[in-house]
Amino acid sequence: MAVCVAVIAKENYPLYIRSAPTENELKFHYMVHTSLDVVDEKISAMGKALVDQRELYLGLLYPTEDYKVYGYVTNSKVKFVMVVDSSNTALRDNEIRSMFRKLHNSYTDVMCNPFYNPGDRIQSSGSDAAEPGFPVITTWIPTCEKTTLPSWFPAYAQAFDSMVTSMMIQVC
Repeated sequence: MAVCVAVIAKENYPLYIRSAPTENELKFHYMVHTSLDVVDEKISAMGKALVDQRELYLGLLYPTEDYKVYGYVTNSKVKFVMVVDSSNTALRDNEIRSMFRKLHNSYTDVMCNPFYNPGDRIQSSGSDAAEPGFPVITTWIPTCEKTTLPSWFPAYAQAFDSMVTSMMIQVC
């Protein structure tokens, strides 16, 4: 089970970070940010081979006593980091890889959203927004007035957030 999922921009700032046990949220943020050094090392070690192979999955970045940290990088250098509970021994490498592919596909859907500005944080909208911890996505419209998205607009950010939640809940 994934306990933390993060999407990190090309410039190494977080676009999206979600952790399941909120009492350890700071610990997971630290693990994600320390894993960026390992991601950069793996990318530089692969060099041109990364582009030639089209292999975006970086594999296990580093294990700790309680967790394992996995990485994935897109062609546009956006990084996905997933922290998985070490006690889940049934989780195989190909399952982690497929979870990253699903995450990448959902991220692509968010990028295709015409109301999303690339580089902005990914935040959910919809009915979940009434609960604490679920922020509403806001955007700048041509009137330069900050408003929420219209209810008729398909909420890709909410779909992204729901997909991440399902990855955290499911036991692979």
